[in-house]
Amino acid sequence: MASVLPKLQHRYAHGAYSKGVIKYTNFGSGSWGPEISKIPDDPTFGGNVLDPANHTGEYWFPQKQEWVKPQSYNNAEDFFQTGNTFSNNINISQAGTMGTYSIGLGSTDQTGIIPSSGMKRYNAKLAANFNINKNWKTGFSSNYSDLKIQKFPQVIIATYSLFMVLPQIMI
Repeated sequence: MASVLPKLQHRYAHGAYSKGVIKYTNFGSGSWGPEISKIPDDPTFGGNVLDPANHTGEYWFPQKQEWVKPQSYNNAEDFFQTGNTFSNNINISQAGTMGTYSIGLGSTDQTGIIPSSGMKRYNAKLAANFNINKNWKTGFSSNYSDLKIQKFPQVIIATYSLFMVLPQIMI
């Protein structure tokens, strides 16, 4: 889960304010909608008005072609997940009169806070020094790393933007 999420309101639906009237709209991202609990009283979509015998407390959702109960969602909280990082490393080294050597292996496995994102990395190191004589030494060092990053699809970026811009009612 993301450590900090924006505080969102869960009281009002999207809509429009025109000529002194607050009107619910079933599309767009207008920020002047009625209270979510009052959508069933809407003259265009509300079940309390259109079909009180069968759909009290509900409203007609044209895109789904069904009656639904109004509710608020926290899309950002539902979207993000807990990220994890696991690192494992081992190193063996020794020094003596003839020289030194070091061998190291490591792996990192990470899952991101955005679904379908993460990283896997494997690395290795080999280093050695050889004392030719009192004044001369030679050595080498080699590193290898294999990195695979799993990025999230670009469509998720656009969807994420909508989570933050659209009012917090899923209809």
